[in-house]
Amino acid sequence: MSHNHREAGSGGRPPSGGGASKCTTDRLVDAVQSTVVVALGYAAVHVAVKAALRTMLGKQRWDTVGKLQTEMVQKIVLMINSVLCGYAGSKAIFGSSFRNDPITPYPAWAHDAIAAFSGHTLYDMGVLMLAPQKQSPAIYVHHLAGYIAGLISMTCRKGTYFSTAIMFTELSLLPVSVMSVMDRLGVSKARPLYKNTFLIRVIMWLVTRTFAVPFILVRGLDFTRRMIKLQRASGESSNGNRAASGEPTIRECLATLKARLPTAVSGGVVCDYSLFMVLNVVWTIQLLQRFLKQNKKVARIVT
Repeated sequence: MSHNHREAGSGGRPPSGGGASKCTTDRLVDAVQSTVVVALGYAAVHVAVKAALRTMLGKQRWDTVGKLQTEMVQKIVLMINSVLCGYAGSKAIFGSSFRNDPITPYPAWAHDAIAAFSGHTLYDMGVLMLAPQKQSPAIYVHHLAGYIAGLISMTCRKGTYFSTAIMFTELSLLPVSVMSVMDRLGVSKARPLYKNTFLIRVIMWLVTRTFAVPFILVRGLDFTRRMIKLQRASGESSNGNRAASGEPTIRECLATLKARLPTAVSGGVVCDYSLFMVLNVVWTIQLLQRFLKQNKKVARIVT
């Protein structure tokens, strides 16, 4: 993976003068190359996991999985990516990298995290296209939007908080992957292990996805508010005028983000987050319907 992003100064902050904030063709090429390398790496992990599973389960049981072998391996690889992305997202939301500025910093760990996420997205799209099962078009729309957003972030290197914080939602896919593996191995849905895993899936989905996305946006506005307050304390202003006083308003925070983020980044954040929240509503409804259908006792209590 290329590391040209380390042209930034200490703390991942681009040097003054604006050169480090330009969206350049060289950076786009570097981003594409980095994600392709990661995708090939995940493909190699896929092959290794497949060989390990066949050894662990034995040829006879492995053969019974049949056409679902590829999907089963894909879910295990997804678990690895979910943990890595969840860690990066947590670091963005609760760490110190963007606490006083969600726009300018571009730390090395964020570059690598975005490359890893985008590379896995490429790998996953390839697996889905080769899988015998028909996939929902929404999955491809979601993947493609995420990949394009990753390339924009790695190219423009502004507003990196929004690109990395959203990775926290990948933690919701851990129990999804576990249930999928159980299904492929023929674990009965009536078993307590399966039911408890389903409950964990619903809880994690609501916490790390349905409710997390609005929280990530609110957190980003709070980081922007802190940045404006620090600028005011030093007499600076993002628009070149004399710094105002008082507590920054939400409107001022939004205006600052719009003014200081490249159009490709601000537009990407709006489109990607909006699409993600719409899909999350749809997927959350589908998940809850399925959960209530399989857990009739809970359904009776709810209704």
